[in-house]
Amino acid sequence: MKIKIRKFMLKDAVAVARLQRQTIKTINSRDYSPSQIKVWSQRTTAKRHKTHPYLNYKYVATIKNKIVGFANFTPAPIGIIEGLYIHKNFQSMGIGRKLLQVVEKAGKKNGVKQFQLSSTITAKDFYLKNNYKIVKKQYHKIGNKRLIVYLMKKKL
Repeated sequence: MKIKIRKFMLKDAVAVARLQRQTIKTINSRDYSPSQIKVWSQRTTAKRHKTHPYLNYKYVATIKNKIVGFANFTPAPIGIIEGLYIHKNFQSMGIGRKLLQVVEKAGKKNGVKQFQLSSTITAKDFYLKNNYKIVKKQYHKIGNKRLIVYLMKKKL
């Protein structure tokens, strides 16, 4: 299957939000409680994807014109990867790695010398395989829930 990566377009927002919710509810549910998953997935909306301040730094992965993943980052001296999600039916096919490579390349082009992110328990091993280092275990608050995440960094 040929994976294509392109910039996010506003018309992608509904599909991206649906993909993110489904991934949280199926893939991330292995590592987080039902109440954490509910709060986390409910905050994911198409409006939230459309109004992100750094839309120029958001990418989607497609196979046969179907969105199967997305990633986005905030540029700064230290780039922050805010999200990288792969459709529940397209896990472990190299899509995440390709999206991460595109994000890192775009970051480098825009002056990013280091990326950091808050990885879920679920994605921690993926980032370790892609040369990110764990800085510390911490908590991310969503609504009234606290989710265990890992602050991770990588120098470019």
